[in-house]
Amino acid sequence: MTFNLSKEQCYDMFRDLLSKSNLHHDGWELHEFKEDIFLSKRVTQTVSGIHSEDSFKDAEIHGHDADYKCQTDDSCDVSTHLDTPSILTFHYHVLFSESYSVPVLYCNVFWPSGRLLSLEQLWALVPEQYQSRMRGDRWTFLTQTEHPYLGRPFFQLHPCHTSKLLGVVSALSSSKCSNYVISWLSAVGPVVRLNLSFQYGRLNTNQEVSNMSTITKVKYGSMEDGRDIYQYTLKNRQNLEARIIDYGGRITHLFVPDQHGKLEDIVLGYDSYKDGYDKDEFYLGALIGRYANRIAKGQFSLDGVTYQLGINNGPNTNHGGFRGFDKRLWGSTIEDDKLVLTYTSADLEEGFPGEVNVTVTFALTDENELVIAYRATTTKPTVINLTSHPYFNLAGHSSGDLKGHVIRIPTGLHTPSDSNQIPTGEFDEGKDTVLDLRQSTEISEALEHVPRGYGYDHNFALMNPGIKQQAANVRHAPSGRVLDMYTTEPGMQFYTGYWLDIPRGKGGAHYGKWSGFCLEAQKYPDSPNKPHFPSAVIRPDETYQQTTKYVFSTMEL
Repeated sequence: MTFNLSKEQCYDMFRDLLSKSNLHHDGWELHEFKEDIFLSKRVTQTVSGIHSEDSFKDAEIHGHDADYKCQTDDSCDVSTHLDTPSILTFHYHVLFSESYSVPVLYCNVFWPSGRLLSLEQLWALVPEQYQSRMRGDRWTFLTQTEHPYLGRPFFQLHPCHTSKLLGVVSALSSSKCSNYVISWLSAVGPVVRLNLSFQYGRLNTNQEVSNMSTITKVKYGSMEDGRDIYQYTLKNRQNLEARIIDYGGRITHLFVPDQHGKLEDIVLGYDSYKDGYDKDEFYLGALIGRYANRIAKGQFSLDGVTYQLGINNGPNTNHGGFRGFDKRLWGSTIEDDKLVLTYTSADLEEGFPGEVNVTVTFALTDENELVIAYRATTTKPTVINLTSHPYFNLAGHSSGDLKGHVIRIPTGLHTPSDSNQIPTGEFDEGKDTVLDLRQSTEISEALEHVPRGYGYDHNFALMNPGIKQQAANVRHAPSGRVLDMYTTEPGMQFYTGYWLDIPRGKGGAHYGKWSGFCLEAQKYPDSPNKPHFPSAVIRPDETYQQTTKYVFSTMEL
């Protein structure tokens, strides 16, 4: 018996996956080439267990190799991996296969120089639990192929028992076929570090939708030029409440229950625009751009052109310059259960090239997730690095210190910096120091032991960034509140607010040093001047995307 999945049915699946499932939160895009449609995603990861780029003389790919020999040769030695971290860019594409009549996953992996990994190097990235399975069966395999319109050679993973597979698919509706695609990608994706869970295949139909948050809008104030500022309140079924203003995209309030159900506002802020946001120097709750964190000497070169930016942080540019995205009035609309903010940054605004169109979407789910999704395009090659800058205090914004807060950051790597907070370009585990946060650490007890005495203001290199990979966990035992952060970005700045000095915050609260902490998703600081760091360069034919979510829960009584 012969089964066929038509190209049209496959494309319907792709569209359903992107428009009705949760895949768009994870950075996937729908692309068209002539009459073909495919899903695509790009992600940068810091990984260990692979030789450095320079140690491979034959890393470049030439011609068309056969299936990688490790599939059948048990003598293949994968024990010589090195522990030195490498920064790699993974390109994933899901296309319709004419020959197999099923979706196929193509993957390519690049060094920071743009050089492709070889089959041998790619095999070194395959987690050990998949290596034996891939030797023993033929459901998936790695091979090298040249695709007619993707161009460069790609590594290809696809099911080989086609008749059996199509027998399962043939009787399914389009929506269930979408679930099938996710299920299949969940099975083969981890082979090349593409981690999906089956939940992404759940379509958001009226019967299944879980996010029933409401959004209301009120006038918040007016700017000096007369333009109105609006505040949007997002509230879910659990009574979690986030308030956001369109001036700077600032999170002004975040009411979260403790283990007894008592709500407390856990972000630092001001009572109104004229009470502090108009002159704020600390980026309280704000969207940051064009470039979050520091760029050394306010300079970078791109395609042979050197750009000079505003110097607003010692000898450096920080958080976009003198008037970054935090000091701009954004366009704002409510779309279904989401708040959508938009801003167009002019060419050479604060010295950055290209006109950039930015969209930031805020959503509050019934799982107590505050999800922030970013998209940006440019008219010229430029650098983009966006984040959100709320200061959290799980005891309540007015508590004044971080006592009782315990943090764990699963990655063991941070990027050491010089006296001007510019990364040296190295990676350090911080072993046996307060910079090793792989074990739960009481923040207040560690602050004064951090080198230089400023507390934490460090970029941590996330080993496996992704909306399912935990970047940080913070617990506050006295209230029972728990904050987990997840992000698709390769880095996260952990900052404990040493420089805070706000005499009058919300309700008259005084915010001094170490009265709040920030978890800022980002590319690494000074990436434009560090070619081996994850690239922040975006070109006119590309789309910048990142998603970060803050998840709130409580400890058991």
